[in-house]
Parts: sequence; structure tokens; C-alpha cells
Amino acid sequence: MKYFYLLSFALIISCNNNEKEIGEYKAQIAVLETKNKKLNDELKTQNSELEHLEKWVAIQQENDILKQGVKDLEGKIFNHKINEELIGFESNLGYFLPSEILSVLKSISGEYKVEPDINPFFLKANLSTDDTFFYVLRIEHISSGKKGFIVFKDYAPDRYFIMGAGQPFNGVDEDLSYIGACYVEKASDVTVGYEGDNEVHPNTKEVVVLVTKESASAAFYLDEGEYKWKWIGD
Repeated sequence: MKYFYLLSFALIISCNNNEKEIGEYKAQIAVLETKNKKLNDELKTQNSELEHLEKWVAIQQENDILKQGVKDLEGKIFNHKINEELIGFESNLGYFLPSEILSVLKSISGEYKVEPDINPFFLKANLSTDDTFFYVLRIEHISSGKKGFIVFKDYAPDRYFIMGAGQPFNGVDEDLSYIGACYVEKASDVTVGYEGDNEVHPNTKEVVVLVTKESASAAFYLDEGEYKWKWIGD
């Protein structure tokens, strides 16, 4: 009987210890479940933020692509305008230039292009003593990028003259990019110095005045069958 009581007492103590351990385990499990829930909530929040960030990055990338697309289209529009209106001439210069000159310009469009970097970029003037009119257009040599002018006589456009744009002329630079403006002036209103130190008016009806970006000016005209470039005031 004594052993029975001892065994029963031991069992009671053992059960009490097990219940205590189980309670501690349950408490630890509850803490872990709370932490797990918190971590899951944080993970959901981070996933949501990550998805938001990924969407923002995708939108930004799409926006950058659209900006580049707009830029490319604007470039194509500009090139189309230059190539079709200024080199093709159908929708612009055709209103101002004889068809024979347009044909010549088209035939050399692989080497030269009309360049509208000055205003006006072409002129019509009587650069001789008779009634011949000349067309002067701003051009650029495509491969070198050097700028200058091409000159046509109205009655013989196929015998054109190029000044600058890669072609040296009577001591004038091959690149006339520094010309910032040009206009037609009566020869009687222009004084140039040549043939010694005598200042005279060009022997022609009109001249094309070429103004550099530094404001110095030169007169361009035809004299005794030769094109002349004279600095005004020299």
C-alpha cells in the first residue's frame, strides 16, 4: 500500500510538470504565431510596395520610351522637311525657282543640300551689267559639313558656280559657316577697295552683301565675266 501511494504521488508530480511544460510550449507557440503573423503582414506590405515600385519603374521606362519616340518622330519630321521641301523642292522652292534650276539642284542633291541656317537662304539679284538675274542659295557639302553658296544664271542654270561648301574661291575660305546673313544691295550704294587703294563702286547693277557673324561685310558680284568677293571698306 505504501508503494501505491508513492507511485501515485510521483504520477501526480509528473503530470503537473507535463502540464506546466505544455503550457510553456503553448505560450511559446502563441508568441511564434504572433511573430509569424507580424512577419507575414510585413511581407505583404513589402510585396505591395515592391509591386508598386515595379509598376512605377515600368511606367518610367514606358515614359522614357515615349519621350525617345517623340524625339525620333520630331527628327524624322525635321529631316523630311529638309529633304523633301529644301532638297526635293516640290513644296517650297518650286514657287520661287525656275524648274531648270530645280532639276540641277536635284541632280547634285547627293553631294550638296540647301541649308536654311540663314534668313533668307536664297536671293535673286542682277549681279552683272546686263539684265541677267542670278539665284544665290545657301548650301552645305553633305560629307564635309562645310557651308557656302551656289550661284545660277537664269539663262544657263547648268553652268552653276559654287563658293565655299568645300570649294576654295579667290582666297575665300572653303567653309563659309561664319556668314550669318545676306541681302541684295544696289552697287551704287556699296563701296569696295580694289585695284590699288582706290575705293570704287562695283561695276554691276546689284551685289549680294554677305555679313559675317562678327559683323564684317563682303560684296559678291560678277565683273567682266568673273565672280568677285570684295570686303566692304577694305
